[in-house]
Parts: sequence; C-alpha cells; structure tokens
Amino acid sequence: MRMRSRRATCALVACERGKSRSAEPGATTKMTKLAIPALLLAVLAGCAMSSDVMDTGNGTYMISAVAAPLRGGAAGANSVAYADANTFCASKVAGTHAIVIGQSDRDVYQSSRGNTFAAGNAALNFRCGR
Repeated sequence: MRMRSRRATCALVACERGKSRSAEPGATTKMTKLAIPALLLAVLAGCAMSSDVMDTGNGTYMISAVAAPLRGGAAGANSVAYADANTFCASKVAGTHAIVIGQSDRDVYQSSRGNTFAAGNAALNFRCGR
C-alpha cells in the first residue's frame, strides 16, 4: 500500500515540474478537479450573445440576440439584448437607459438524437432616455 502512495506522489511532483509521467489509473490531480468545473462554466457562459447596436435613424436603435436553451431561449435572448441596450445608452449619455419601442422574439426548435430543445432569438427597437 505504501508503494502505491509513493508512486502517486511522484506522479504529482513530476506533473508539477512539467515532466510527462503518467499517474496510476484512477488517480486524479488537483488541477483536474479544478479544470472540469472551469470548463463547464466556460461552455455555459458562452451560450448567449448579442449583435452590435444598429442606428435605425431618428434617435432609435436596434439590437438582436440569441440564447441557448440553458440560457432561457427567447426569454434569455430578450434579457441579453435589453442589458446590452442599457449598457449602450449609459455609455452614450450618463444616466440614460433603453426605452423599448418594439420587440420581437421567437424560439427556434431543434432536435438532436431524439431530444428537442428551443434556442431563442430576440430583436429590440429602442431609444435612449431618462
């Protein structure tokens, strides 16, 4: 039993020093335990995005967004678009926020291996005001 422990410790030390020595089957390192949740968070965080704000004339703007089912589909896309519209207005003139004058959204249903899920699209027309 003691010999097994030494090998696992040796493998960890070699890994930390940059040497390529394999650990015993079933041995997990601290880095692996941290990498899996970090990778999962990175995948889930990138599941929604918005376009650049477009000037549609007469002081009105448009922004569109998409969101994966895990980010709420159409409701998540609306949330992302509205948050980015508010950020745009606040950067343009301090103390202003987005006032929505029109919006459209829809869920896009897709199937994969027998599972159906809905990714969402949203478009907001807005102006900046107090």
